[in-house]
Amino acid sequence: MAINFPATLDNFTNPTATDTMVAVSHSSQHTDENDAIEALESKVGVDNSVVATSLDYLVKNPLSIDPGHKHPASKIVNTPAGNIASTTVQ
Repeated sequence: MAINFPATLDNFTNPTATDTMVAVSHSSQHTDENDAIEALESKVGVDNSVVATSLDYLVKNPLSIDPGHKHPASKIVNTPAGNIASTTVQ
């Protein structure tokens, strides 16, 4: 079985104690699970990843278009209310 992640979630067969090796191939089960783990690792990325599509890169890298929890000043909208007037907010 080919994995579907990250496009869609996978739905693996969980073998039971009464399943025969014909019903659920032992080697196929490991192959599918290993492929899924590799896909997750690729999506998440390693620490300090330079892969621009990895979650680690998107969250940590200031060069990312959407750097997760880091918000550059250009992305912050400030609309003063009342008698407040300011062009520079620190």
